[in-house]
Amino acid sequence: MATFDKQIMQWITTMWQDFRQGKESIVPMALWRIVFGLLLVVEAWGAIATGWVRKAFVDPKFHFVHRPFDFLQPLEGEGMLYVFIIMGILGLGVMLGFFYRISVTAYFFLWTYVYLMQKASYNNHYYLMVLLLFLMILMPVHRALSLDVLANRVTPSNTIGKWSRYTLITLLLIVYTYASLNKLYPDWLAAKPLEIWMKAKADLPIIGPSLQAPWLPKLLAYGGILFDGLIIPMLLWRRTRWIGAVLAFVFHLTNSIIFQIGIFPYMMIGSMVLFFPPDEIQRRFFPKRLPEDTSDNPPLSRPLLVLLLSFLTLNILLPLRHHLMPGDVTYTEEGHKMSWRMMLRAKSAEYPSFFEVVDTETGVRQRINPADYLTDKQLAKVFCLPDMTWQFAQMLKEDIRRTENREVEVYVTCRCSINGNEAVTMYDETVDLTSVPYSLFQADDWIIASK
Repeated sequence: MATFDKQIMQWITTMWQDFRQGKESIVPMALWRIVFGLLLVVEAWGAIATGWVRKAFVDPKFHFVHRPFDFLQPLEGEGMLYVFIIMGILGLGVMLGFFYRISVTAYFFLWTYVYLMQKASYNNHYYLMVLLLFLMILMPVHRALSLDVLANRVTPSNTIGKWSRYTLITLLLIVYTYASLNKLYPDWLAAKPLEIWMKAKADLPIIGPSLQAPWLPKLLAYGGILFDGLIIPMLLWRRTRWIGAVLAFVFHLTNSIIFQIGIFPYMMIGSMVLFFPPDEIQRRFFPKRLPEDTSDNPPLSRPLLVLLLSFLTLNILLPLRHHLMPGDVTYTEEGHKMSWRMMLRAKSAEYPSFFEVVDTETGVRQRINPADYLTDKQLAKVFCLPDMTWQFAQMLKEDIRRTENREVEVYVTCRCSINGNEAVTMYDETVDLTSVPYSLFQADDWIIASK
């Protein structure tokens, strides 16, 4: 036992020294930059081509913005289309290593701006892109295989600090580990959400009928837990690396085909280049020598070390915050976002669910049809997601004050069903939502579901 403990401590010490001072071939990180940049282009210009930008930012009358950034609003008219056009150009800059630092930094700020304004379209991979873009700003991945090198804007380098690759791998380990652990709840173990989703896929061409096999939801449910929990260790361990790579390729490609979840599967497939020995990657892709290394490539500085460790620590702790609040996060949503709770439940409002305004002077009550204000996508989420319910109530009060010059209180009656279970009452129907706060890091008494 003492020998084993000694070996563990020696391994930790070696890894720490590598993280601080180690160097390795830059090729895997440069290839990751190219793949990541290409996917940034696809994300930006694909959002325009599919009409997503128009549906998310141009058509809606009201935008559900992540708090406390309520001051952010989309550009008027066709302005957001131009934002995405610019992001596509910046993505090309990242991919080609053309004014790389400017390109990746500008994309980070524009994408964060977009991310903060599309709560109705919240997606974990959108959040992951914010984190990855932030890290890529810090990493000198443009010192090889880039136009910046050809133009002599940066000093070429054959090597890069190991901290770059280690940080990305650690972030992916956090993401996949939480994705696995979050699935360990009764409805997922019973494959309830997957049964609902598979039935909804019955009309898919070619594969639709096959997805109706009664054993498939259970296989996907338990397979998802095992895959998310084991894939990073499998890719890290030399003996299982190729098996893990094949499994990851098949898993993510299948997810893309069935669920159409954007660039995330391809981003994860591309990230596999980070798990193979850098020298091996260089021999396979660039057997000839890269341009002569003339950079000093200094060890990781103390300020950057503190920043990276703080970043990783925050990402470990943030998904745990829901444990500090009463109730089931699946119902209350308190602590749900930014926690890698990916595709865990099917949630829908049931009749009767409605908003009601009460005139503060006359006491006259009036039911409001949210469809008069919201798009179909917003309407599908406004009742069962408490933060959006609260925001819509504030918007109603302000809109009536502005257009009708009267003061109202706003109440909501809402019953939500999760994974086909019996519907529950979500909110205290006696509370005027415009008179109560919505807290970011503590429980709200007016959310009563499962409390």
